[in-house]
Amino acid sequence: NGVVLQETTMYSDEYKVAGRSDLIGEWDGKLSIVDYKTTTKMKKPEWIQDYFVQCTAYAKMFEEHTGYSVDDLVIAMVAEDGQVELFKSKTELHLQRLEQIMEEFYDTVFDELAA
Repeated sequence: NGVVLQETTMYSDEYKVAGRSDLIGEWDGKLSIVDYKTTTKMKKPEWIQDYFVQCTAYAKMFEEHTGYSVDDLVIAMVAEDGQVELFKSKTELHLQRLEQIMEEFYDTVFDELAA
């Protein structure tokens, strides 16, 4: 229910990045970023934290251009053996890591350009 965007290219002026979100829409009645992942073997939640950082970037891009914040993140993962698992989190839990990654990336880029 409630698909807002599907397979949509997005960008951020703030973070100077772009990406393509799988789905932004209602999940369990809440506006959510949903990312679909395939895997050989099902992963543990602690192994997929970067997936949530990626979704957080999409949430911030969406907010930057629409003014609507997206608090809920969903990773829908399917393994080769057919096992399906949903991992859920909140944008606020991954925002600090996103900002750290972006800062480190741009520090590295500017250091290399200055060299």
